Amino acid sequence: MPDEINSIYNSSKTAKVDWDEIKRKLESGNQLLINNSLLPIEQKQKILRDRAKVFAKEPKNNVDTENTIEVIQFSLAYEIYGIETFFIREVFPLKEFTPLPSTPAFLLGITNVRGKILPVIDIKKFFNLPVKGLSDLNKLIVLSNASIEFAVLADL
Repeated sequence: MPDEINSIYNSSKTAKVDWDEIKRKLESGNQLLINNSLLPIEQKQKILRDRAKVFAKEPKNNVDTENTIEVIQFSLAYEIYGIETFFIREVFPLKEFTPLPSTPAFLLGITNVRGKILPVIDIKKFFNLPVKGLSDLNKLIVLSNASIEFAVLADL
C-alpha cells in the first residue's frame, strides 16, 4: 500500500497541470448553471419532485444478521464506547460501593449486586481519561462469562 501512495505522490509531482482544460471545464460548469437557472419554474419543480422521489425510497435492508453483534453504548469522559451484550448481565445505577485500601487505582471498590459481592473497575484509569467525579448519572455495567464476573463504571 505505501508503494501505491508513493507512486501516486511522485506522479503528481511530475504531472503537468493542463490549465486550459481546467478553464474549459469551469466554463462548461458555469454554462450549465446559467442554463439551469433559465429553466421555467414548472420544469425546476418537476426536477425537484423527481429527486425527492428518489431520496424518499425506503433503503433496502441489506443487514447481514449472521455477521452482526449487538452492543451497549456508554460514555467515559465524553468518549463513546461499546461492549457486546453477550457479556453483559445487567446495567444499573451506581448506588453504593466500598473503596478498598491498598488496591490498584483502576479498582474503584466493591459493591453488592443482589447478594453477590462484585469488584468495580474504573476503566478510565486504563485509558488515562479525565476523571469527572461520581454522580447519580454513573452506571455499573455487570460483565460476566463462565469464569468471572465484575462491574465496569460508566459515566452515562
